[in-house]
Amino acid sequence: MGVSEVNAQIKAGGGVYYATEMESIGISVNGAYFFSDNFSLAPSFTYFFKKNNVTHTMLDVDLNYQFAELDFAYVYGLAGLNLSFYKVDMGGAGDISGSDTNFNLGAGLAMPLSDNMTFCPELKYTFGGGDFFRIGIKLLVDI
Repeated sequence: MGVSEVNAQIKAGGGVYYATEMESIGISVNGAYFFSDNFSLAPSFTYFFKKNNVTHTMLDVDLNYQFAELDFAYVYGLAGLNLSFYKVDMGGAGDISGSDTNFNLGAGLAMPLSDNMTFCPELKYTFGGGDFFRIGIKLLVDI
C-alpha cells in the first residue's frame, strides 16, 4: 500500500556543522520529506566559513532510515550523495575553484522538542573525491 499525501510530512530548518578536512564551521539549510514512517529524503546545503583563503559549500541528498526508537529520540542511519564545491582566493592572481562528487554514510538522533519541532545531532562520514567527518546539529520544524 502506498503512502498517501495526507501521511507525507515535510520539515525544514537550519543547522551548524564542523568538517574535519576543512577544519571549519558551516551553517546549513536542511529539509526532510517523510514518505513513510521509517524513511525520509533529506536534502541540505551547507556553507563553510572561509579558512586559509578557501571557501567550501556542499549539497547533500541523503536517505534516512529510522531503525530504533528510544525513550527520548529516534535513531536513524543515513546514506546519500554529496556534491562538494571549493574556491581558493589567490589574491590578485584570481580564484581557483573545483568540485567533487562523494558519498555519505552516517547516523543521527531525532529528538522531538514539541509536536512540530525536532532537534537532530548527526555524524556523517563523506568519502569519494575527499574523505572527512562532519559532526553537527540541526533544528527542523514541520511545514
